Amino acid sequence: MPDFATNTHETTRQLNRSHGSFELALAPVILGLLGLWLDRTLGTVPLFLVLFTVCGFAGAGIKIYYTYRYQMEQHQAEVAWKGHESSESFRAESSARTERLSVGSAEDTDPVAEFDSATKDDLSAANRVDRG
Repeated sequence: MPDFATNTHETTRQLNRSHGSFELALAPVILGLLGLWLDRTLGTVPLFLVLFTVCGFAGAGIKIYYTYRYQMEQHQAEVAWKGHESSESFRAESSARTERLSVGSAEDTDPVAEFDSATKDDLSAANRVDRG
């Protein structure tokens, strides 16, 4: 049974992710109302209403875009296979196996068996990295 703190943390994260929809809906409405008030005060055609509404949509869209890019950059910085010491050793082992396969002679080892063994080792190492 999950504890209260975990549920609260997950709920907060989900609410933070969904704020873009509110910004996309409310920014043009609020700016449109401000433009409507300004048009009525100045006695102009709905120039400010249209202008402020378009600016509200553009501003909300741009903010959502840059927030998304920032979150993706943060995600890429935290991925398990980038800069992880076990992944570095995995790459070194994989390179050594590849070199052995390309340099080894046909009399010494069976290349198919060596490749199958190397592939199994690579997959098990990748699973350890994913779980770790």
